Amino acid sequence: MSTQMAGVIAATDAQNSNCPVESPSNNPIQIDSMVDSSRQEVLLDLQGANFLNANGITTALNFMGGFVLWGNYTACYTMLCTNSAIIK
Repeated sequence: MSTQMAGVIAATDAQNSNCPVESPSNNPIQIDSMVDSSRQEVLLDLQGANFLNANGITTALNFMGGFVLWGNYTACYTMLCTNSAIIK
């Protein structure tokens, strides 16, 4: 996720005269799924993505037929949240 976010930030900055003036959030990324450490697919809805974002965690959301970055924070995932808390 971090490399995807870095690429989006670099491309966005390059389009703005190398000035970081635009958020990477809601920009498309090149993935087809998300998996956890046990390689199980993570199915995240808008409510779950917003929960993570409210806790300072950027994630991805499969929105309108493709994944986009969701949030303006780091892609680091803390153990304060569990899959059961965000996936229904």
